[in-house]
Amino acid sequence: MTLISFFFASFGLTSDLIFLGLLFEGIGDC
Repeated sequence: MTLISFFFASFGLTSDLIFLGLLFEGIGDC
């Protein structure tokens, strides 16, 4: 259970970083 929640937590963290990266790329393009 702990390993699964840790996996989802890390996945959510990476997805947030990817979202921020895309957001900053969009701002840079504008």
